[in-house]
Amino acid sequence: MSASDNDAGGKDFSPEFVDALSEIVNIGMGRAANLLNQMVDVKVVLQVPTINMLNQNELEGTLGSFGSTDLFSVGMDLSGDLTGRAKLLFMPEGA
Repeated sequence: MSASDNDAGGKDFSPEFVDALSEIVNIGMGRAANLLNQMVDVKVVLQVPTINMLNQNELEGTLGSFGSTDLFSVGMDLSGDLTGRAKLLFMPEGA
């Protein structure tokens, strides 16, 4: 299921909401990439983020595409009007 399906857990998300969320994530990740570049002198190139609404089976399938390798993750809990958990996954060779 992708953002174009725009329904998750009974909540209907408009295309405008999904676009705004993508832009907010893009800005935040861009700032984080810039700071990482300054701290460790590594160039980080970002793509425009995609917003996907996945059920547990779809998430497990997505994670399975990494194969059997270990992954590094960075997570952050969100609270307030928008609640949830954000995770970034890195392959060992890219971490």
